[in-house]
Amino acid sequence: FSAYLNSVWVKQSGEAYAIGCNQNGQISSTLPKDISSDTKIILYDKDGQKCKFTSAVCGNYYTLYQVAGKTSSDPSRLVYSIDKKEIFLNLGKRSPLSLFGGSLTSAAIDTEGSIILVTKDVFNSPTSEIKPLFLPDSEKAVKIACGDTSIIALSQSGRVFEYLLNVEHGSFAEIPELSDKKINEISGTHDHFLAVTENGKVFGRGNNEYQKIGMPFDIKFISKFTCIDSLQKYHIVEAFAGAANSLFKTKYGEIIACGSNFYQQIEMGN
Repeated sequence: FSAYLNSVWVKQSGEAYAIGCNQNGQISSTLPKDISSDTKIILYDKDGQKCKFTSAVCGNYYTLYQVAGKTSSDPSRLVYSIDKKEIFLNLGKRSPLSLFGGSLTSAAIDTEGSIILVTKDVFNSPTSEIKPLFLPDSEKAVKIACGDTSIIALSQSGRVFEYLLNVEHGSFAEIPELSDKKINEISGTHDHFLAVTENGKVFGRGNNEYQKIGMPFDIKFISKFTCIDSLQKYHIVEAFAGAANSLFKTKYGEIIACGSNFYQQIEMGN
């Protein structure tokens, strides 16, 4: 998984590696501030046992790791690395299944389809159990898109719900403009979201700077999920929202890109 200035990846062997910026200890408190080549990450639990990695997701200022349980029968664990510290999160009896992350916020879906939200607020009470979030109508989450001010969740039945991060004791609510559509994919990492319908249409919401949503240049912000007309002639099956651009994959395997290309990150002319 790659963030703005760093990347972390996990091998099938259970080893994790990183490269890039570690100025704030967001990758690991034990690694150098600048990691210029592929470097192995080593993490020990409180009992001195070396951790086996199963997954990882990183943002601009954090990395969230999923590591194996102490024994083969134990559930996997989540480790949050931020501000030169690693915290083994207290999940109670929850068993995380998959990780998702954005620039500032990360989350996990557990084996029961509930959502474990992880932000830097865990530092306020690092040993307290993180209470899971649930979707309405007993829906089970299958994917999370993490924005800076909210997260959206895709349910097993194709519905999309939103949770506002700046609301105390908030809850998930279905996004009205997507309620009559079956959504297959969602994406979001910073300040825009994308949703792909079962018939290949793409809806976008948020900041359209650099035309990163694919809307006309004069549209700076989209407050509701809106169909992206420029993609209507394609059948899109996946969408990927980055910090300053977006990628779309067609049913034929083609990749369509839009947004900032200042550093040739989407390998096309400016």
